[in-house]
Amino acid sequence: MKRIKLLSLLLMTFTMLAFSACTKDEDKPSVNTTFTLSKAELQFAKSGGEALFYVRGAATPSISSSESWLKITPQPSTSKTVYKYQFATEANTAFNDRTAKVSISVGGETKTVTVTQLSTEGLVIESAKTLNVGADGGDIEVTLQANAPYTVTLGAEWISETKGSRADMKAYLHRFHVSKNVGTARTSTVSFTLSKGDVSLTEAVTIAQSAGKAGNMSLSAMELAALMYPGWNLGNTLEAGDLANNFTNKGGLATETAWQSTKTSQKIIDEVKAQGFKSVRLPIAWVMGHLTDKARMTIDEQWLNRVKEIVNYCVADGLYVIINDHWDGGWLEVDGFSSSRDHFQAVDEATITAKTAQLKKLWTNIALAFKDYDEHVLFAGLNEPFQEYKLFHGHHQALTPILQRYNQAFVDAVRATGGNNASRVLVVQGPSTDINSTCSYLQMPNDTKTDRLMVEVHYYDPWNFTSGATDTWTDTNSVKMQFDKLKTTFMDKKIPVIIGECGANWQKDDATFNATLKHWYKTVFQYAGERGIVPFAWDINVCSFPKMTIINRATQTVWGTPAMQGIKEGVAAVK
Repeated sequence: MKRIKLLSLLLMTFTMLAFSACTKDEDKPSVNTTFTLSKAELQFAKSGGEALFYVRGAATPSISSSESWLKITPQPSTSKTVYKYQFATEANTAFNDRTAKVSISVGGETKTVTVTQLSTEGLVIESAKTLNVGADGGDIEVTLQANAPYTVTLGAEWISETKGSRADMKAYLHRFHVSKNVGTARTSTVSFTLSKGDVSLTEAVTIAQSAGKAGNMSLSAMELAALMYPGWNLGNTLEAGDLANNFTNKGGLATETAWQSTKTSQKIIDEVKAQGFKSVRLPIAWVMGHLTDKARMTIDEQWLNRVKEIVNYCVADGLYVIINDHWDGGWLEVDGFSSSRDHFQAVDEATITAKTAQLKKLWTNIALAFKDYDEHVLFAGLNEPFQEYKLFHGHHQALTPILQRYNQAFVDAVRATGGNNASRVLVVQGPSTDINSTCSYLQMPNDTKTDRLMVEVHYYDPWNFTSGATDTWTDTNSVKMQFDKLKTTFMDKKIPVIIGECGANWQKDDATFNATLKHWYKTVFQYAGERGIVPFAWDINVCSFPKMTIINRATQTVWGTPAMQGIKEGVAAVK
């Protein structure tokens, strides 16, 4: 569509105040009758229009236009020294911009006003207005004509301009590259905006790309896990927000930078890949500010599309992606297990039933949105169910049967959507994602598809070191024992395990501590990899001490060098 801005002239206060005549006392100073014009130039859009023009002077001005297309009509004025005129133009059907000179004379003095109007052909797309591109992407060309400078605006990151060329004084050629599509069909625009003074014109080309082709959905969970090591978390990003927004749509797209400052881009994911990571875990909030209908658990379309964009960044780089329902304001991970947040109070059956129904609706909506994605996308039902220590310590065994009902509801909801979701690899969480409790109490859900489930635990041990309470650590044997327990309980039974989060604070840039931190990361990633377990480093993109940050997303460089060095050495040490 063409967007037209008409020139704004002087406000009425210009007439009422600046040019007003003194009417009270004859002996006061005389009014200002200096020959003055309200503007030296006027500009009209190609569609034409009207504008008011003011002249101040001691006598009625003599005014004329050099061109007949510009009509000048005197207007009533309440001032004896300020004269008012209407300038009007019809649509410009000529090929070029046109200019009129308006001559204004008062008391033997003459001044000139330049009036310009854009042409019908000011900005014209000559190639097709809609360009269809296949799922594999490719190059496209747009040709246009313009008679003034213009800007190009890309509507999505999956479109990039490669090179534009100028064929002659009026014809232009632009080339764009469309990235491979790994998800559902998508559309965006390339806009061209010509600006001249206060007037602008915009023309747009729509890019419509086909859905990505179905990938290899035959891989088992064990086969997929072997391709996902090592992993990285886009932490404090899509899961950010305020629990006061639970079951509302008040969060908005701005929550992506609520807990860290950088909007996720393809370049950031490129850096993640360049550092050797093979998979990305996306912690995501849905209920906490991104629902448009609580009864149906309907997800805001803009939020869903933004999540898809980031998933596409990952898959375009060949990375595997885990989508989860993170803490999410605690709507299920807290309220689904305790009826009070102040102290533990077991939930009743009505609460469990209601939460199960909500979980099914939510995951049905998520699963349908990503139904066409291939094996590169995995779903994880929750994050850290009943993890809060003060509320749930000592209740893990009693609460695990409730968790297993939620895990089953998640699996059932996803499988029921069919398509690729019928065989997609799904991840269920152990009680509190605690290794000991998970190995002791968790039972896997029933599944209509064989060998397509993974188990998730988290690892921040020992907490006094990883949280920053102490700066020493040497207990590598504890890591080995915990990971051996996971191997025996799950891996040896062909149930792969992911450590969805692991990390330790970089407390200070000190040679001794750096060596210790590096050793911790190396040990965790090496011992996990040797047992077929996939660890995901937690990374929050806050580059200050003490923080669990590895990659500086603003600069696409490594900030947490001890952690990154430890991860790389640990991965390299795996036999």
